[in-house]
Amino acid sequence: MSIGVIQGKTDDGELVQVVFEAYYKAEISESKQLGNAVARRLTGFTSTARYKSSTNIKILTVDNFQRSGEGRWATHEIIGTQNKPLKEFLGPGLEKITFSVFLSANLGIVPENELEKLRNLRDNGVVCNFVLGSKPVTKNNCIVISLSEDHKIKDNKGQTVQATVNISLEEYPKGAMVSG
Repeated sequence: MSIGVIQGKTDDGELVQVVFEAYYKAEISESKQLGNAVARRLTGFTSTARYKSSTNIKILTVDNFQRSGEGRWATHEIIGTQNKPLKEFLGPGLEKITFSVFLSANLGIVPENELEKLRNLRDNGVVCNFVLGSKPVTKNNCIVISLSEDHKIKDNKGQTVQATVNISLEEYPKGAMVSG
């Protein structure tokens, strides 16, 4: 079940896609046991049941989702000490979206690969689609404004085992110009 996708094409035509998904098909088995917290998150069970994966586990969780926007207003100064400025509504402002994603090798992904994809989107100014569930989050595309990475655990070879990345997106209206 796909719960989120950020994707776009670079100037070279390369498709860059980061899929945030919670996908797991499990059946009760005596062979393997997942950690109780993971089993509870994936299946809703609270007991320490044993599960066998019939497919690979790949989980990227979206946390702290925030969306903001504001109207654009002009202020016109009026001459005279008794006259207050007048406000004029110019239109809607750009939507801003922030969220964090937990990346863990224990949850079936390679954190460095996902971070590299996100950096590619940011550093190449890729205009992206952003979908949660089955619907776009905004009526327009978006761009990755910033990433903030917290590499929580590294292994003895220097590879990231667990990381959290904070992602900031901004709406990119249809018809906007891309520099390049």
